[in-house]
Amino acid sequence: MPEVKRKLRVLYTSFDQVPAPKGASTHITHFVRELANHFEVTLLTPGPAPWEGETSGARHIVIAVEGANFLRDTVVFAGAVSEILTRERFDAVHFRGIWEGIPIIERKERSGYRTIYEVNGLPSVELKYHYPSVSKDSALLERIRSMETAALVGADAIIVPSGVTRDYLIKRGVAEPKIKVIPNGVDTDLFKPPEIKPEEPITIIYAGTLAPWQGVAHLIEAFRRVSKTGGKCADSLLKIVGKARKDWLKELTRLARKLKIADRVEFGEALRHREMPEILGRAQIGAAPLLATERNTGQGFCPIKVLEYMACGLPVVAPDIPAVGEIARHEVEGLLYKPNSMARLSDSLIRLIEDKNLCKRLGENGRIRAVSFTWKLSRSRLIEEYKKIISKSVGSRR
Repeated sequence: MPEVKRKLRVLYTSFDQVPAPKGASTHITHFVRELANHFEVTLLTPGPAPWEGETSGARHIVIAVEGANFLRDTVVFAGAVSEILTRERFDAVHFRGIWEGIPIIERKERSGYRTIYEVNGLPSVELKYHYPSVSKDSALLERIRSMETAALVGADAIIVPSGVTRDYLIKRGVAEPKIKVIPNGVDTDLFKPPEIKPEEPITIIYAGTLAPWQGVAHLIEAFRRVSKTGGKCADSLLKIVGKARKDWLKELTRLARKLKIADRVEFGEALRHREMPEILGRAQIGAAPLLATERNTGQGFCPIKVLEYMACGLPVVAPDIPAVGEIARHEVEGLLYKPNSMARLSDSLIRLIEDKNLCKRLGENGRIRAVSFTWKLSRSRLIEEYKKIISKSVGSRR
């Protein structure tokens, strides 16, 4: 009888909850679904309660974490990763963070699997924005950076979402041939311009997490000037939809009241991904007021919100920083303003509100541009990379 070819096994680990109303969850879901079309995939993520079932065609194991202490939860999750690697055999292990990455790298030589490190953000950069006290703990930051270096050096391949992130890692000492840029994507069948778009009142939308580095407070302050301008600007609305910690949301709502524009600013809870196109379809302008921070301009990223705005035919207003420029171009798909300039941000919003034809042109161009950034293309690039990586794993076992 002919030998039955074994389906190659992949472990995909991430210290991100799935499903969740965040770009990370969308990204993971698309990548896991594509991997499951080619390999036998196990997805390992944290959550409030243990669970095992199926997600996007993959076996999904949720590890229970308390959620009260971030670092303690990372230890629990790392332990779970070590446990599954001890009892099961994989041909490739894909990880998105150092917490699970270190035990993966430590076991790779004796286990024989290949490793893929997907770098969307590094804790030495990210944690300072989520937990400001971390920036004062130099010993902890140094320990985290050493863990990052171990994961970057030990991984067989590294996937990043932008050229900015690639360049940042090269400065950190990573060999360029080891890095593959695979941008985030957008489902252009789901996110598309509505058949009928309401014309009044003009609505500016921000859709995403309300973390400080996203610049939502900056947007609210700029909108005060917009709303105080005459004509259509005076009747315009700002809608903010996304996941937020209670203290973040409290500060933002307090700011809107302080500026006396609370009646023009609407906050909405994070929605399921499939519900977002309807919300975007009610707006005329998509805002991504990212601040020029180390996280945004140094480390880099690939903003899914910008891609989704463009796919829905919304002109984009965002800072002129490299990561945004890789997607949207000034005066082509949007208006890119001087980073951190509240005056330039408000000027851009006012210009779009007052110029219907400009709004329409940029929105139409954005839709065309979005087709170059579909999840289908990103998934195809991922599989191409996997075929190179995983074949080496199989060959080493023969």
